[in-house]
Amino acid sequence: MEISIRVFSIVYSLSIILLYGCNTHSEKNESQLEQPNSDAENRIPDQLIGNWIKPIDGSQNEYDGFQLNNDHSAYSINMHTLLYKKWSTFNNSIVLTGKSIGNKTTSEFDDTLKIVLANSTDLILAKDNVQFKYKKTTETKNIIKSEN
Repeated sequence: MEISIRVFSIVYSLSIILLYGCNTHSEKNESQLEQPNSDAENRIPDQLIGNWIKPIDGSQNEYDGFQLNNDHSAYSINMHTLLYKKWSTFNNSIVLTGKSIGNKTTSEFDDTLKIVLANSTDLILAKDNVQFKYKKTTETKNIIKSEN
């Protein structure tokens, strides 16, 4: 009987130690997960500022794209029927807002694209499993501004 009580005391003590140790570890992980990675989110907009172009499908010498400005205004590059007005970011995505001009119709749009890569020279955006690969440029001659 004395051995059973001793074994029970040891098992009980070890159980309390293990439960306390697991609980403390779990709380530490939860608090670390709650903290957002604000540094990464804040770096993305600075990297996005500038003129971004990509080749037009089927053409080697023509391109289109957009200009993203510090004040979050945006302009189209070499696109007369898709006029960007502004841009914003959230959850590692970019939202391009503008208007699409068609045959006797104009419609406003918000286009949300996932940011796959953003650095000082390359920007890769994705939507519906299609990637769009842009290069940063100093080109400004074909920027088309929308008249709100």
